[in-house]
Amino acid sequence: MKTIFREYDIRGIYEKELNEQMVKLIGYFLGKRILEVGKVVSIGYDARSHSPILCEYLTSGLNKAGCTVLNMGLVATPVNYFSNFQSFDGVTPNASIMITGSHNPSEYNGFKITIDKKPFFGEDIYALGREIMQNYEMDVEDDFSSTSIDAKERYIAYMIKEFDHLKGFEKPFVYDCGNGVAGVVVQDIFKALNFTCKGLFVDPDGTFPNHHPDPTVEKKPEGH
Repeated sequence: MKTIFREYDIRGIYEKELNEQMVKLIGYFLGKRILEVGKVVSIGYDARSHSPILCEYLTSGLNKAGCTVLNMGLVATPVNYFSNFQSFDGVTPNASIMITGSHNPSEYNGFKITIDKKPFFGEDIYALGREIMQNYEMDVEDDFSSTSIDAKERYIAYMIKEFDHLKGFEKPFVYDCGNGVAGVVVQDIFKALNFTCKGLFVDPDGTFPNHHPDPTVEKKPEGH
């Protein structure tokens, strides 16, 4: 299972590799590292059916470590990174974790991590994995305590403001969200900027019913 700890993220199959014990320990030992720079961590997750469950496991570990968890709910990955530079009721995150399987098939999930506004990667991830495997029998009780924050609407407003010079762009285009989480932000942004466009598969659906989440894969799902 240590192979889930990779160069740039943590990635594995839900339940088989990313099970309750593993994810709680990821939260706990990652929380210990976050405490070196602060204690506030913002969490967001993608559209996969098991992402909210992993969020609860991760939150339990982070709380046991002594962190304060800000929950963004269902958001696109850029919103997660954006949260690192925002203050929510006077509280600024010291770290962020995005729960996402990225372009992998629906049974996969994982974590993209930022600490102190910097990517957490390479040897830091490998060392985290080694520590977790050495303490795999440690108990982490359920503790889903968190504070909900609305980073998504703030991100949408920011993007509309920053790209106001493109408002009314008339050249038509089509965009494909692939039933991923991007649809929860791009639709509002494009509408506000009055773009001439059409969105495909904009509703989040973690089963990816229309095509593989990896846009480079041309094969359609069975039955299509």
